[in-house]
Amino acid sequence: MTHPDIRKINPIHFIAGVLPLLFLTSNIILIPFLPPPLTTILPILPQILIPLIIHHFPLPVPNNPITLPNFTPLIPIPIPIIFLPLF
Repeated sequence: MTHPDIRKINPIHFIAGVLPLLFLTSNIILIPFLPPPLTTILPILPQILIPLIIHHFPLPVPNNPITLPNFTPLIPIPIPIIFLPLF
């Protein structure tokens, strides 16, 4: 597939659209088995992880190393998952 004004379009460019689809579909399937806080966290997690994956790994886009400001939103995510079984 090509675009007249741009270079050849590689199928890997569509990974940003496929990964959230997989995350959200699995969340919908698991809703009856997961507690409510976890079903709230799961749609937010891909929105944080996918940009990190796309910009860090050697995909055909400019690579940026993962720095502390990029990693900071991931820090509070495990906290409710860890404390959820205690309540």
